Amino acid sequence: MGFEDFEDMVKELDDELYVVEESNLFLVYRKHAYGPEFVGSVSVYDVDGYERRDIALALGLEDI
Repeated sequence: MGFEDFEDMVKELDDELYVVEESNLFLVYRKHAYGPEFVGSVSVYDVDGYERRDIALALGLEDI
């Protein structure tokens, strides 16, 4: 799964989330009034075949 696909799936979970790709990791942050809040990270190698629910579980989020 590429960056754009992963980012689209994350945005389906919550519009306030955004993704940064850094050293083979997808870092997920939540927009916050006082600056970004780190939510979690997922290896770019682990996300192939992931569905929305898998991403939510990997990030410790409830599947909305």
